[in-house]
Amino acid sequence: MRKNFGAKTWVYPMPVLIVAAYGKDGVPCCMNAAWGGIYDTDQIMVCLADDHKTTRNILESGAFTVSVADAKHVVQADYVGIVSGNRVPDKMVRAGLTWE
Repeated sequence: MRKNFGAKTWVYPMPVLIVAAYGKDGVPCCMNAAWGGIYDTDQIMVCLADDHKTTRNILESGAFTVSVADAKHVVQADYVGIVSGNRVPDKMVRAGLTWE
C-alpha cells in the first residue's frame, strides 16, 4: 500500500542507530536512538532522553560513537533497544557485542 506522508524532514524507514559511550567505570553501554538521521553533509543528529545510562555516559565523558545496525545484527540491536543499561549494566556483553 502506498502512503503519501507529505513534505517532512525525516527519513522513512529510519536506520537503526546504535549509540554507545563509556561510563566513569570504563564499562561501555549502548542503546538504540529512536530518532536520528542525517543533519548535514558531515553531521548526524540523534535525540536521546535524559534517563538513559548511555545519555548520562555521554554527558559525563563528552564522547560517544554511533553505528548503523545491519541485518546481521538485528537480534543484538533489538536487545540493546529493549533492555535498559540502568537495570542490566553488562547488556553489551549479554547482547554478544564487542568493542575496542
